[in-house]
Amino acid sequence: MEKKMTYSQALENAIAKFDEGSEVAERLIALKASIDKKNSSHSKVMTKTQKQNVGIKAHLAEICKEKQMTATEITKCYNALADDEITIQRVSALLKQMVDENIVKREFVNKRAWFQAV
Repeated sequence: MEKKMTYSQALENAIAKFDEGSEVAERLIALKASIDKKNSSHSKVMTKTQKQNVGIKAHLAEICKEKQMTATEITKCYNALADDEITIQRVSALLKQMVDENIVKREFVNKRAWFQAV
């Protein structure tokens, strides 16, 4: 699979087409510098919600370890066991992430999604 060209790479190619002292080249260089600055400032630290989700995912994996359950059943079990309540939408989103990470497997039976820890 071919890697897509970034804006920074495209600007480098455009800058190469113009004379070094031209006004257009100077504007493109300034634009490239601002894009590079913006891209370098992205934080690699997890947000508060992301840190919370790590703990919730571990708890969800424990809940669905024993048998196959639907997202609704998992939500009810989590809310009964945990101090805080979470919504079915949040559980569904976290379960999807867990399926992508191969922590949980999803199986469709009669048009219903069933989840079980791997």
